[in-house]
Amino acid sequence: MKSLLRMILKALLFFAIFMVCAFLIPYGWAVDRLTGEMSLDTAINLSRILLGEDYPEPYDFIDSLLKMGLNILVTIVVYSIIMKGIKCRKS
Repeated sequence: MKSLLRMILKALLFFAIFMVCAFLIPYGWAVDRLTGEMSLDTAINLSRILLGEDYPEPYDFIDSLLKMGLNILVTIVVYSIIMKGIKCRKS
């Protein structure tokens, strides 16, 4: 029971960090750098590969997908730093 509660708290902490990073960190400049040279055909092909069907706004889909990916990467780094800090404090 204690390990289940610990796992739930870790998931809630990850979700909270995810939301804070999504609202506080502007990812627009990084996404613009990554998609700046992307053609419409490339965006359509990527959205078709990832979704399995045509998406009406392929640039918006790729933009939101990249923002989500960057947010996940930043969240993992912040989460691991916080967890290491908690473990060091307990020791």
